[in-house]
Amino acid sequence: MMSGLKKISVQAPLTMQYNVLETMLLYSKVAKMPLCLMVASSTFFGYFLVQPTVDLQLFKSFSGVFFLACGAASLNSIQEKASDAEYKRTCHRPVATGQVSKRKASYFTVVNCLLGLILLVLCGNNLLPFFLGVAALVIYNLIYTPLKQFTEISLLAGGISGALPPAIGWTSGGGNIFDPLIWAIMALFFLWQPPHFCLILLEYAEDYRKKRQFTNLITRFTVARVKKIIAIWLLAFLSIVLSLTILPGYLSQSVRFALATGAPIFVALFLLHLFLSRAPRYKLLFVSLNGFMISIMALLTFSSIIDRI
Repeated sequence: MMSGLKKISVQAPLTMQYNVLETMLLYSKVAKMPLCLMVASSTFFGYFLVQPTVDLQLFKSFSGVFFLACGAASLNSIQEKASDAEYKRTCHRPVATGQVSKRKASYFTVVNCLLGLILLVLCGNNLLPFFLGVAALVIYNLIYTPLKQFTEISLLAGGISGALPPAIGWTSGGGNIFDPLIWAIMALFFLWQPPHFCLILLEYAEDYRKKRQFTNLITRFTVARVKKIIAIWLLAFLSIVLSLTILPGYLSQSVRFALATGAPIFVALFLLHLFLSRAPRYKLLFVSLNGFMISIMALLTFSSIIDRI
């Protein structure tokens, strides 16, 4: 009898812990947290370009953008519940499957957005980080998301929204919003996103063409044409990377050399595989493009730290 009671008493907290972890995992999927962490890391990057120090301001700007991104992504999950359920890539998302109700997801959205905006109000010596955060939220959820159903031009709105987080970090650290360096960085993030999204379209091209819930590049053009569009955006991206190497007073010589040689080599290898391979590995290209962007961020951050030693 006593042994039975002990088993019940042990199993109850274990079951509770399991349920809590399961719920946390579900809501992390609602908010697409890995993506939100990457968005927040671009804020960290923007801040470090101005002040390469780990302090409370950095924590507030990073956390503010992370929570705001979680709120925006959660709202996106609600907005696209019906279409998410139609596609292989998104049909397992918790809101689309009904594992998380729209009502609960809405509460989660509001809490994350409020936390994010409050933290951004507390960033820096002005309200610019807050207003940039509001702009990113409005553009992503009220312009980009609705436009996705009607036109591929929505990519431009998505690119603008994605270019704002590094500017939030920059202004939180006291950087001048009119500094040419932050505009070059924002251009990098803007130009990186269309090829990033096009690779997803190519990976799931058959499904997107069959369902046609959205009007996008793969439903409008051939695979060959979409590849050419990726090449154009990627070459524009490369031009901004190379322009960073000639901006006076920003980068160390070693970083200039690394960017000037490494970036063209990467882009050349990327495009060779994209165009010459009989069966391009779009997921590999997707991961490598993300890794390339992270490498650039790391190099620029390293240069900023070295300059202040």
